Amino acid sequence: MKRWQHFISFLIVSLIIIIFIRSFIITTYAIEGQSMEPTFQSGDRVIINLVEDIFLPPDVGDIIFFKLNDNDTFVKRIIATPGDYIAVHQEHVYVNGEKVTKQAADYSSLLKVEDMKEQIVPKKCYIVLGDHLTDSIDSRQFGCVKEKYILGKVIDTYWHKTTK
Repeated sequence: MKRWQHFISFLIVSLIIIIFIRSFIITTYAIEGQSMEPTFQSGDRVIINLVEDIFLPPDVGDIIFFKLNDNDTFVKRIIATPGDYIAVHQEHVYVNGEKVTKQAADYSSLLKVEDMKEQIVPKKCYIVLGDHLTDSIDSRQFGCVKEKYILGKVIDTYWHKTTK
């Protein structure tokens, strides 16, 4: 009988730990749509670290999970962080004085100009884009993502949807 009590206690403690981790440390998300192709396909499942930004702020290249309102959740890649300088000159995008490999035409709807003087990304704001630029709702439509809306950082894919 005592053995069963230990087993039940172990199960209860394990369940509490799993609920804590799932609620406050990591969560999962199913990718919807094509906006992050080819990195993620619609139906892929990813793991989101909910606490990493407490220790390390999001950085360029990070893929973040965020909400802009109660209904819409997004997964996008950061291309510029607070204090970064963004400029467009002769159809090239520059972030902090370095040319971005994509042509300015790829970012034209984000920047809305052919040439743009250097501008600074505001404090506690991030510029994000989907990897599939022609099929993504991102900073080109809703502007910068405020830090308070970032829920976490994508750390891994645990399920890739198979394509037929």
